[in-house]
Amino acid sequence: MTAGGTIADEAAETFPNPMFEAARILGRLDVQDLWVRYLSVGGRCDIFDIDAHLQGVLALDPSEQDALAWALNERLDELAAAAHVPYLSTSQPTPEGLLEVVSDLLDDGWDVPSSGT
Repeated sequence: MTAGGTIADEAAETFPNPMFEAARILGRLDVQDLWVRYLSVGGRCDIFDIDAHLQGVLALDPSEQDALAWALNERLDELAAAAHVPYLSTSQPTPEGLLEVVSDLLDDGWDVPSSGT
């Protein structure tokens, strides 16, 4: 990576890039499922080009790599969302609710600790 470069710069400079295949495996997608997702976000390559790219045989244009990354990232986001810890109640605290609690504490005479100055 060049000085001051980003991970995206390094990914664009590096071919083959094993991140795509690793993400596909981590996302538990076969090539066909990934290709359908890739098409749904605007990708234009055929399934053989995508497979060749994943295997490190064919470099895709940057815009096609971005579409492939988008499809993979959406899948990884789906899996991460499924791993979230569920709430026990159906209502979560809202900022307004938190402000209400603080207001009630102050109304009840709760003192804000001083900073010592």
